[in-house]
Amino acid sequence: MNQNCVTAMSLLGEKVLLRTYLQSAARFPHTPTYQRIVQAARTHKLAGATVLHGILGTGRRGITKSSAWSLAQHVPIVVEIVDSAEKIGDFIRGPLDQIMIGGMLTLERAAVM
Repeated sequence: MNQNCVTAMSLLGEKVLLRTYLQSAARFPHTPTYQRIVQAARTHKLAGATVLHGILGTGRRGITKSSAWSLAQHVPIVVEIVDSAEKIGDFIRGPLDQIMIGGMLTLERAAVM
């Protein structure tokens, strides 16, 4: 059995879905926060991460949408990461705590098939 099959089989069942809600222009020195989150997830060997770029959103500062007149696009970004509860917890308390200076996190159960 190849490594991909073994990894996929070990993920079957109930896992945790971590979602981070950010703005695309949110930057921690020189790299967008969402890119640093994905890089950290890969470094910590989490099962997978997906970045979703929004076109419109709302938050405490009002409506967030892209503009052709802006140098930096301020659109909503969602980063989704799925893995075991233990690995997600370690990730939140470790690298994610160092990376995130704004935004919001949610956790939910995810059935992985």
